[in-house]
Amino acid sequence: MKLAIPLCGLGVELRLATAPAAAEERQCTGRLGAVYLDNIFVPDGASCTLDGTRAKGNIVVGTGAALSARSVSVNGNLQAEGAHSVRVHGRSTFGGSVQIVQGGTTLRRNQMKGNLQCRENIPAPTGGGNRAASKEDQCARL
Repeated sequence: MKLAIPLCGLGVELRLATAPAAAEERQCTGRLGAVYLDNIFVPDGASCTLDGTRAKGNIVVGTGAALSARSVSVNGNLQAEGAHSVRVHGRSTFGGSVQIVQGGTTLRRNQMKGNLQCRENIPAPTGGGNRAASKEDQCARL
């Protein structure tokens, strides 16, 4: 975006290029309902419940954090490494990939345009009825 500023009385305009606004990140430490956000971050050790929430960007789940998401719509990815638990259900959709490493995981009846990847989760992920471009590692049968 360009911003034109007239310099009074000099017949000259100063043109400045401005950078587009950066996507905002919303920290979730409780419950978010049917709102539309850019990016969502669940801080380390926190719990977050998303119910009908829409995200223009990504969801990132911190270490030791818990996410429960029902009927969410995410344009980007869901990423969790070392989370306490990640539960996604209710026909949630993701424009990107879902990647979960080292978190208790349940995924039921969701759709990912990208990949569904689960590694090093103890216990192994549970669920089923998920659709993805590819299902890998522990999520291959989900």
